[in-house]
Amino acid sequence: MAEGKDLLAGDTSSGGGRDLLATPKAPVYESPGALEKAGATAYGLGTSILGTGGDIEQALYPTEAKGEGALKGHSTFFPTTEEAQEIYGKFGIPKPRKEVSGYQKAGELLPAIAGGGKLAYDLTKAGVKGVGKMIGGGKDLAAELQATTAGKTAEEIAAAGKKATTAEKRAGAAEKITEREAGKGEAAYGQLPGVQNKIAEADVTIGQRLKTKADDVYNKLKSTRAANAEKNKAAAFNAAKQKELAGAKVEDTESYKQVMKEIKGMLNDPETKLAVATLEPIKNPLLQIKRALDPRYVDEAGIVRGKPISFEGMEDLRRFLRDRSYGLPAEGFDAINQQKAGKLADSIERVMEEFSPGIKTFISQYRKDSAPLQAFQSKLGKSLVGEQKGTTIATTAAQDIPKAVFKNKENFDNFVDAIGGDKKLAQSEAQKYFAGQLQGKDASQARKFIDDRNTRAMLKETGSYDMANNYVRQLEQAEKRGVTALERGKTRTKTAADQRKIEGELRILQSDIDRADKITDAKEKINYINKQAQKLADYLPIEQRDQFLNEVQGVVNAEQMKQSVKKWTGIALGAAGLYTTGHVASGLLGK
Repeated sequence: MAEGKDLLAGDTSSGGGRDLLATPKAPVYESPGALEKAGATAYGLGTSILGTGGDIEQALYPTEAKGEGALKGHSTFFPTTEEAQEIYGKFGIPKPRKEVSGYQKAGELLPAIAGGGKLAYDLTKAGVKGVGKMIGGGKDLAAELQATTAGKTAEEIAAAGKKATTAEKRAGAAEKITEREAGKGEAAYGQLPGVQNKIAEADVTIGQRLKTKADDVYNKLKSTRAANAEKNKAAAFNAAKQKELAGAKVEDTESYKQVMKEIKGMLNDPETKLAVATLEPIKNPLLQIKRALDPRYVDEAGIVRGKPISFEGMEDLRRFLRDRSYGLPAEGFDAINQQKAGKLADSIERVMEEFSPGIKTFISQYRKDSAPLQAFQSKLGKSLVGEQKGTTIATTAAQDIPKAVFKNKENFDNFVDAIGGDKKLAQSEAQKYFAGQLQGKDASQARKFIDDRNTRAMLKETGSYDMANNYVRQLEQAEKRGVTALERGKTRTKTAADQRKIEGELRILQSDIDRADKITDAKEKINYINKQAQKLADYLPIEQRDQFLNEVQGVVNAEQMKQSVKKWTGIALGAAGLYTTGHVASGLLGK
């Protein structure tokens, strides 16, 4: 090694252990004489003895500026080796020349070999802390290294345990926050109309209530119409009855003749005499109506059978035709067109008015009372009160009613009309229905539901949008906070697991470090602990890792330096003629 080549020849620039570790090689220049070498060694020994106190003081309590010691202009109470050399110079003792500076260095190190004092100075330069504990030599160095490594390991075990405990507590807190936020969404849902114990009303319950309300209104309207009809009908029919008793007949009126002509015209063209109604489904109902107006016929014997139609018979026919015109078919008139049925009903009413003028009051009031019932003639209306098909009634299941009522504006308005214009009640039922539609949906699903174009329109139409939107916002906020807490909880749970794992690994390492107590050889012990220290370093943050490894390496270097000092001092003393006997070497090197 290049640095070792000039160690005895005077290279003192490094002043540290790295020069001492180098393997010496024979000088290539002319060697000084034995006397000069011995003088250089004696010079180094003398200045070292004189400066040892100051060197130790400076090593243990370093200062930078001079003038802080006992003597003005000095940094220590005792003189250092350098200051001792200056004193020698003042007394005319020159510093050895460069060619024998290695022997001077060997002389300076003799006190370190003998008692360890000078080693304190060199260990400090190597970066070792607690120098005072290490002056004793290798065993103390090993103990210090073990203490340093074990202490740091214990410190990291405690830190890992604390981090794990903190992470566990925070994970638990995050879980509680998640549960709490989920509860907020449920609590908000519990405030929606129709929701009890966080459960919305079933569609069938709402449907039954809608049907019941519609049935009540429908039956009341029919009852009102029937009562008015009964009262007004009596006067008109009594007058007609009196006329019929006097021999008058409906068929004698001009209106009757006109309606018969009208029906005949529907069957055959009056000018061309050609058939108009040729299809049986069209012709047969017209023939039935014609026969109802004139029940008489001539049998095979040429005898006229049957009687002319009465005023009461005209009323029955009018009602059948009017019901058909409203969309409620009656037996025998199923095939007749609603429009034609309405026109014939109007014609028959004119006949009746001509025969008994009081019937107009009856018909007008009846028509007025029937107007609200028109709401029940739609598809939705029929589903509410039952749809008449011939002589049967087909009903719609209650659970399907809310979906139909709140499907679109037309149906909603139809329902409002059907229940007598009670829009407030209809909106209240709508809110309960839409609350049920939001049940079980997460924030994303609920937002998608209310943002649907048709749904949004109906929410606004029914006065339910603010209710639904406010709930979805609360659900979104709760879920957002809950998800954040959940993710934090997952992270903290992982952190806790990681730290517990590290804590366990460090406890194993701590056990390995404790095994160093069984190692008696200082060098072997230092090497063993150094390996454990390297393992520990992998668990430390980068800035702590470097600091710790430098500290550990300083201890290792110090032990190596001590061994090298012994070796090089022996070489130096031998070269100076002072290392000639075994007992001298043993005394100086502390073997």
